[in-house]
Amino acid sequence: MRFISTKFNNPCPICQDTSGDCRTTPDNLIILCHSFIDLDSGVAGFKWTKASSNGVWGVHILDQGKDFNREQYERYLAQKEALKRNKKQFLADNALDTDGRDRAIRKLARHIGLSDRHRQDLKNRGLSDRAIEAGLFFSIDPWIRFNLNLPENLPGIHYKGDCFATRDSGYACVIFDVQGRAIGWQLRVDEVTKGNKYKWAKGTFSSHLPNGELPITVIKPNENALKTPDPYRSCLDTARGSAFRTLYLSEGILKPYIASYLHDIPICGAAGGHFKGSPEQLTEIVSDYEELAIAPDGGDVLNPQVMRRWEQQINFLKRFNKLIKIIWWGQVKKSDGDLDEIDWETFSKAEHLTPKEFFDLAKKQQYIQQQWDNWRNYKKFTPQIKIEKKFVEFGLPQTNTITLIKSGLGTGKTTETIKHLHQLQKYGIIGLGYRNTLLLQFNEKAKSIGFYHLQSDKNLREFSLDNPSVKVTNCVDSLIYYVKEQFDDKIIIIDEIISVLKHFLFSPTIKQFSKIKELFTEMANRCDRLICLDGFMQDWAVTFFKELCPDKQIITIENIYQGNKAKVYLLEGTIDIDEKIRANDRMPWVEKLLNSDCPAIASDSQVFCEAIEKLLQEQGRSGIRVDSKTVCEDRVKEFFTDPDKWIQKNQPEYVIYSPSAESGLDIPTQNYFNSHFAFFFGQLDVDSMIQMLGRIRDVNVPKYVWCKKFIAPEDTSRRPSNLESIQADRQRSLMDELNLIIQNMPNLSKEQISSRIQQIHQSNLDPYTTAADTIGTIRNHEFSNYRECLKRQLIDSGYPVETVTLERLDDDRAIAALEKEAKTDVKKHNSKDIYNASDKYIGQKQANLSFDADWQTRCAVIKAQLVNRLPGINHDSVWSPEFIKLVKYDKPNLISQTRLYYLIENPELAKQLSLEKYNNIFNRGAIAAPWKLRQDYLKVKALRDIGLYDFVQTAIDHPDFIYTADSPEVIAIVNKCQQRKHKNILGTPGKDSIKFINKLLRSVGIQVKTKRRKKNGRSYSVYSIDQDFLLSEERLAILQALQLKYEDKNNSHHKPLEWVTDDQNSPQNSPLQKPLSKMAENTNIQGLEMVTDSTSFYINNSTKYHPSNNQLLTANSTIETNYTNKLQNSLDSEEAIIDLAEYLDVCESAEDLKELQQGSNEITKQRLNRACRLLPLKQQRLIRQWAIKNQKRSTF
Repeated sequence: MRFISTKFNNPCPICQDTSGDCRTTPDNLIILCHSFIDLDSGVAGFKWTKASSNGVWGVHILDQGKDFNREQYERYLAQKEALKRNKKQFLADNALDTDGRDRAIRKLARHIGLSDRHRQDLKNRGLSDRAIEAGLFFSIDPWIRFNLNLPENLPGIHYKGDCFATRDSGYACVIFDVQGRAIGWQLRVDEVTKGNKYKWAKGTFSSHLPNGELPITVIKPNENALKTPDPYRSCLDTARGSAFRTLYLSEGILKPYIASYLHDIPICGAAGGHFKGSPEQLTEIVSDYEELAIAPDGGDVLNPQVMRRWEQQINFLKRFNKLIKIIWWGQVKKSDGDLDEIDWETFSKAEHLTPKEFFDLAKKQQYIQQQWDNWRNYKKFTPQIKIEKKFVEFGLPQTNTITLIKSGLGTGKTTETIKHLHQLQKYGIIGLGYRNTLLLQFNEKAKSIGFYHLQSDKNLREFSLDNPSVKVTNCVDSLIYYVKEQFDDKIIIIDEIISVLKHFLFSPTIKQFSKIKELFTEMANRCDRLICLDGFMQDWAVTFFKELCPDKQIITIENIYQGNKAKVYLLEGTIDIDEKIRANDRMPWVEKLLNSDCPAIASDSQVFCEAIEKLLQEQGRSGIRVDSKTVCEDRVKEFFTDPDKWIQKNQPEYVIYSPSAESGLDIPTQNYFNSHFAFFFGQLDVDSMIQMLGRIRDVNVPKYVWCKKFIAPEDTSRRPSNLESIQADRQRSLMDELNLIIQNMPNLSKEQISSRIQQIHQSNLDPYTTAADTIGTIRNHEFSNYRECLKRQLIDSGYPVETVTLERLDDDRAIAALEKEAKTDVKKHNSKDIYNASDKYIGQKQANLSFDADWQTRCAVIKAQLVNRLPGINHDSVWSPEFIKLVKYDKPNLISQTRLYYLIENPELAKQLSLEKYNNIFNRGAIAAPWKLRQDYLKVKALRDIGLYDFVQTAIDHPDFIYTADSPEVIAIVNKCQQRKHKNILGTPGKDSIKFINKLLRSVGIQVKTKRRKKNGRSYSVYSIDQDFLLSEERLAILQALQLKYEDKNNSHHKPLEWVTDDQNSPQNSPLQKPLSKMAENTNIQGLEMVTDSTSFYINNSTKYHPSNNQLLTANSTIETNYTNKLQNSLDSEEAIIDLAEYLDVCESAEDLKELQQGSNEITKQRLNRACRLLPLKQQRLIRQWAIKNQKRSTF
């Protein structure tokens, strides 16, 4: 039966391979598939039957849908077995014996010889002339004739004996047996670089030996091999009983020969690594050795089919009772080299792995590769139309379409769009973005059309969104100014659509997200046409609009033109004097920057930008810095309007820009800058980093780039890099937390509540959620592989990239000290500005900053945000510029970490907060942003369950407490963390238990100290909790502020939550269903609520509902209630609250407070809290303590 190799016009019908790895019969009845060797492909019309005898292919046959016939199948097997026996007997009777093959092959090698081209190819692979002669290589040309009187049963020879039986040219790679005899060859085909590069010698007879096995080769080194008179015998005549104890096993025939020569080792090689197919030969070969060392090819571990084949071979090799090990020099990728491609140093330093270690490593590498494949798939763009033009061109999009266009930076996307907008003057046009600076630039470029800018012009008399032909630009945040009808028949332009969606779904500046989400959906569906532009357009954005607007036609276009790009030098660190790599050392580029004549500098850190400017100014230079502190300055606005004109006019000696200029800044100036530096600390994703790099258009300016190797997560939890895992993790965490906190309610069971919330969650998995989860997936992978992702995407974008690792600078410490000092000065100055800022925003639910707000206003907002997170902190003695510097710059996660610790200390509070969250979801019937859901209580409970809280308490109770990896407390925590329920929440401990424990401690704001000790001459580390920081004034102040913030939640008496079902007209546990007397009892003070408004931080725990008629109280009760309400209104007046505050201010003890409360039933806890807010903070705390004390007394 004849098989045809797959190629472009004959792809494999199962895996679509065209490289020649698969085979098909002419009628496609039988397929030998290299991708699906041991399993069915699932492709309709074909079914897997078995693996081929050599393990290289899976045999698939056409599935004609017939029922299985056992009798026919048994008859087929019997016939097949008979044919196999007949073939083996035929070979035994007629195949050329070993000595005959040896003589014939040597004759061919001697008389045919090797062409210069083939000899050079072997030399390029590392062989010497003597080694080539010893290997009996000879060239094969299908057209040459010879008269050598060769045996007619020699494989590879035409039956006439005068030519080779092949249509391919190349050279023969000879196979040697254990005695050094030539027993066959494989043809290395010319001009084939992948796929089927090697073919067995075939003629009248196949290459099978008389015993029915395909030959395998063995090469034994001999130190005198290349000095022997007969080069054809050389090392192959080595006597049995070699001094070597390890036999290496490798795939292939030529590869083992070269590797043996290069590394001076004995090697056995089999085509396709199929040693299992030649058991008789292998039994004889391995008998002289104690160990078998397998040398996998580069990239084998990433191929599941190849790994299954190695597993089969290793299981087969176990029958020889030899020690089996795997040689590993880090050959994860094909580019890492095969055994014949690595040098001696690499080979000598290779690890020796056990089979289990090897398979575990392969599984891990396949997982890592899958993450990279996922990342590329999530970021790819599959256009319907491709063009290649320096300046993009596309036709006028038609009505009822959404057009998504990908074209690189500087290819004229905006110019082409404006050209089309001139044809659409009769329509209203909305330009949507995420940075106002970019929108203002767009307005300037399109000024002939007459665009307004919403934030700048909304108060102008002539401007109105109701105007059907209005032309306006605004950020996505400003959609709240629209009503949905104003989108009808509009033209919508969204430049930088990927960045807009990221901003929309994740930015904390988006207020009223649910409303904006609803309006965005209306806008996309109601508009006449939508045009989206981006240099990094991705398929997930296309899917988002397809699902959001199913009635609109989607058109996708890509301009694949890349053009010339500047050379990028990516710093990968420095090598220390002890040859250790300092992966995040940026000092070589900082030094180069400070010595550069006219640099452009980009960074995602405002502090770094300002610090670098400070150092440059100390050198006497002047220039411009564009960041959040300067963006409102007139000269920066002028710079944004026309950067090239501004540069030519002002001749700056440097230009520094931050993400404030990420979009909108385009500096086309040529022959001005001599270098472009970029420093990325982890605030941006890869797309944004490349956008920042592209702002300097001069391709002759080299780019010196530094970025962190990876961005460490704030805690120990894992960061999934695939969409399914993110969604499954959220679903699992949601249900796990619900099961912990939800209890049976009147008229509602725990199961009913959980089921409804789960249904709500599932119903909210809309296009927005899928897009947000995809963005999260991409970000997780990029932050885990920050530098490598940047490198790969730079290359994909057409940048020539050179990775650089330099020796550590002699003055490294001095430069680092300069940078650190400058950054510290900036942080101190900024912190002082925040401390001295206005208090006007404190207490507001949200502060609406205009896009051009000055630095003083921004400081006031930052101050308000800190005080809102830590109520009363600005009245504490700890409040100072130093405290602000600590929580904003030095330890930016300290507040959130300490909050988690506070919740661990108060698990019932954590439970109550989560309960209120789910109550709100239940009552509203919606989750606006499922991707933002946090399961705090689940984490709190896990941290308590593993014993972390007890661990910290032990350290507090025993200040001298130290721990190591062997400490019982550490072992107990790690063992508990191995449980699946905890691993899902806290992550996997890994091999370094101390690193894991310390990370857990840091995640709750606990600092750790390390000391080195010696014992029995061995140095080791011991760890302890930093008692100074644990009891520091700053940390205790944060805890006290958190206590104040949650004091109403900490109260043991909570107002019953309302659980509203669809078939109910009033909430469960509604106060309206209770007798008035009971309602009055519930208003008696039982403790204090928090003294600042909490609604801006947490979801409200109830919603207002109006009862139906059949639930109204009786008329008398209604009159009584109305009278009571009037009385309460008078008691709730501002004057009454001020009077109450004066009474509270003169209270000197808990008894005074108790007497005051007993003297008037109208002093409810709500009024008491309102009055409390009018008092000094110290008096507020005293009254709170007295109220709690009185409450405890009343319970006994």
